[in-house]
Amino acid sequence: MKFLSGFITFCALLAFAPAGAMAAEETEEQLKARKKAEAEANSVHALSVFSYVNPVRGRVHTRRRPVLITLNVKGMDALSHFCQQKPLIGEAVLKIIGWGPAPDLSNKKVLEIKRQSLHQEFSEVLSADSLKNVSLKLGKTVAEFGKQLQGTSNACGGK
Repeated sequence: MKFLSGFITFCALLAFAPAGAMAAEETEEQLKARKKAEAEANSVHALSVFSYVNPVRGRVHTRRRPVLITLNVKGMDALSHFCQQKPLIGEAVLKIIGWGPAPDLSNKKVLEIKRQSLHQEFSEVLSADSLKNVSLKLGKTVAEFGKQLQGTSNACGGK
């Protein structure tokens, strides 16, 4: 009888061992899925738009300078929201940089004031906690910014 109860216990252990291993694999897959979701939620996306800074006087087309505005947003939801709100982002850029006398963005103080103003405007369009940073870069031609602008276009699904 002892032999029979020992044999039954041994068979029961063998029967449940594969199920236990399968449960461990599922847990491992769930862990990988959770880590992937956390990585996507914490990933920071650099998204760029540009505008021209036009001079007040003189020949507009010969003296205008492009400026690249890069927003760093955190998470896939923020990326999606940016892509949906791109027209409002453009309006904010025009409001701060495109209207009125042309700012002298080569002056670091003026550049910082414009950057802070843009950050405040973008915080009203995007959620403030998802917007991590805003930076400005003055260029000579828009072609300098092609890689960043293409990356933003790709991130928004070619929109």
